[in-house]
Amino acid sequence: MSLVAETVKVRRAELGLDQATLAAKVGVGQQTVSRWETGAAMPRREHVLALADALDVDAGLLYRLAGYLPPEESSSLASAFTTIFGRLPELSDQELLLLLDRAWEEHRRRHGLRAPVDD
Repeated sequence: MSLVAETVKVRRAELGLDQATLAAKVGVGQQTVSRWETGAAMPRREHVLALADALDVDAGLLYRLAGYLPPEESSSLASAFTTIFGRLPELSDQELLLLLDRAWEEHRRRHGLRAPVDD
């Protein structure tokens, strides 16, 4: 179960809300809430703020758990990032490995870290 799924399910229960009530507060169907809670789907960016409000949780945290940067931290590349993130399941294993390798390489460069050395 994903962290966003667990957060939605546990917090909804803590507040004594059923799925239909939460769905109405967020503006989605009850089945959508069910899919979020099982991890079958992630909340769309446009639903995260309403979901955070309905669950009385930090919106920034919920954005991150759902795989988005909070709007105030988004750059001009946010839509490209969101598109790539949403299409990860479509990548071949090789494409995914190349993307991960390049991302780690950039992270190491930014933080002055050296790549691990094989023994």
